[in-house]
Amino acid sequence: MKLKLSHLLFAAAMLAPSAMMNAHAAGAGGDPADRAGARITGSQDYIAVTGVHAPIAGVDGFRSLMALDAGIEIHDDRERRRAEAQMPRIRDALRRAVHGYLSMSYEVGTVPDLDMIGRRLQTAVDQVLGEGVAEVTIAAAIIHRNS
Repeated sequence: MKLKLSHLLFAAAMLAPSAMMNAHAAGAGGDPADRAGARITGSQDYIAVTGVHAPIAGVDGFRSLMALDAGIEIHDDRERRRAEAQMPRIRDALRRAVHGYLSMSYEVGTVPDLDMIGRRLQTAVDQVLGEGVAEVTIAAAIIHRNS
């Protein structure tokens, strides 16, 4: 499959900001004030996971991209530290869950089913951290259309 240069540039542009934010989203910022900037809530139990991107393919190739921001709420301090250490695995599991939804259940041009995506995200996090450790919330979901 041939990829257009514009598609590669678009994908690189979409991924670059998330790479810079990953450290903060994973709770890796040294300053607690920096970590708070990545939050959408005042809860100290919330870990933001921003910039989860998954491509949407059509019959003719790359159609668009879904960008999703989520968060996980973990009340136990020890489990939250363990989750922060496991953030690369969590991000991968979330990305795979979104990609699975987009490739199997999503019809291009329709509104995504956030309830279904939320269930898939919760299952993915449960597989990494264990059932009942964290509660997943979707903060934002955007479809970037390829024009």
